[in-house]
Amino acid sequence: MIARTMKRWEVCCSHESKTVPFGTTISAGSHGVVGDHRQARAMVTITPQQRSALMSRIRAKDTKPEMAVRSILHRLGYRFRLHAKNLSGRPDIVLPRHKKIVLVQGCFWHGHSCRLASKPKSNRDYWREKIKGNRARDRRTTTALLEDGWQVLEVWECEVRAMDGLVEKLQCYMQSSLDVASRDPTS
Repeated sequence: MIARTMKRWEVCCSHESKTVPFGTTISAGSHGVVGDHRQARAMVTITPQQRSALMSRIRAKDTKPEMAVRSILHRLGYRFRLHAKNLSGRPDIVLPRHKKIVLVQGCFWHGHSCRLASKPKSNRDYWREKIKGNRARDRRTTTALLEDGWQVLEVWECEVRAMDGLVEKLQCYMQSSLDVASRDPTS
C-alpha cells in the first residue's frame, strides 16, 4: 500500500515501512511494486476525517475571486452589502442603492464550462448530482432575485483569474439601467 504524507511517500508492506522522497524510483521486490524501476503509482485514499478536514477549508464567503470583485467595485466608487440574509440565496455582493447584485461563482462548484471546472475522477455520480443540484439552486435563486426586481450579474472564477475586461464588464453593468447583464434563469 502506498499512502501520501505531506511531500513524501510512505511505502508500506507487511513487514516494513520506509519513507522515500516523492518521485523516487522504487524497485520491485520487498516493497510490492510491480516491475523493476517503476515509479510508485497508486490512487491515494484518505480517511473520512482527513476528507472532512480538507473540505472544511473550502470557503463559501470571502473567497479570493469574491475579494477581487469587491476590490474592483470599491475602487470604482461603489459601496455594497455582503451576503444579505434577507435576499434569496444570500447573494455575494448587494448594491441596494442601484438594485443590483453580483454573484461570484466558482467554476468547479457551479458547473461552468471552462478548464477550471474539471471533472472529478472519483465518485463521479456523487459529484455530477452535487453540481447539478448547485446549478438548479442557482437558477431558482436568480429567478427569485429577478422577480423581486433585482438586476443580477454572474461573474465566474475564470473571468476573475484572467482579469481580461473584468473592470470594464463591472463598469458597464453598474452604469446600465437595463437587465442586460443577468443570465437567463432557464438555461
